[in-house]
Amino acid sequence: MSSKTIADRIKEYGIFTRSVENPSPDDPSILIIYGQSGRGKSLLLEQYNNWCRSNRVPVAHVDLRVGSRDPVDIIATIKDSFYPLPLPKSCKALRTTGWEPTSISHNTAIGLKNEYTIINDPTLYLEEQKRYRISLAQALSEDLRAQSQSHQKRFVILFDNYDEADPIAQPWIYNHIIHLATPSWVPGLTIVLTAKEKPKPSSEWAQYSKPLRLDRLPLEDWQNYAKAIGCTLSDEEIRKYYEKHGDNMIWMADAIETLASDSD
Repeated sequence: MSSKTIADRIKEYGIFTRSVENPSPDDPSILIIYGQSGRGKSLLLEQYNNWCRSNRVPVAHVDLRVGSRDPVDIIATIKDSFYPLPLPKSCKALRTTGWEPTSISHNTAIGLKNEYTIINDPTLYLEEQKRYRISLAQALSEDLRAQSQSHQKRFVILFDNYDEADPIAQPWIYNHIIHLATPSWVPGLTIVLTAKEKPKPSSEWAQYSKPLRLDRLPLEDWQNYAKAIGCTLSDEEIRKYYEKHGDNMIWMADAIETLASDSD
């Protein structure tokens, strides 16, 4: 049994799967999972991602803390993750700068990375950059809305480490992407964010969102987990570990699993 098993928080897992698989009007389409480091937010998102793939639900898992994650990268990741679902307008938007070369005051070539156009060249006008990013979000919206009206009715986008996102990407996600997971924009789209601190919902999507705070797991859960994986530590020994490290779910799971392996 993997240490990731402990990340299967039944409540949080059930809310997500129900919201995607068989949502009622009261079920949220935007989940905000928050809590301090070590509570298992990223592991829970991995469980969500695995469930989507097992159930053939198009899913994009975007870790906003890793590598370059400007809006171009994010849309490219979503497009690639949803393949073979066609997103033609997103593809077109990724392959254009949104302005004519003659409008650039300096004779500077636009760099390319991973075949998509990079728009963060400092010689380009800031307003043009802003309009281009908005056009990327609009293209994704139109693609997903078109797909939601066809045979594909469900989509999931998972944003991990939202509070550590690029300073350009974070407000772009907040203002131009999250609201797509509302009935008037893209029916069937679910968006999940993880963060240490809960972001304040926008009035545009607040009624469709649900915050889920990940608190420390109770001692009894760890004692039961230790027994389930064959760890020979007594309940009292588990309690001592819990008093020191109970706030860090990942550390607790790894420690108990290591001790279980040593006892084999």
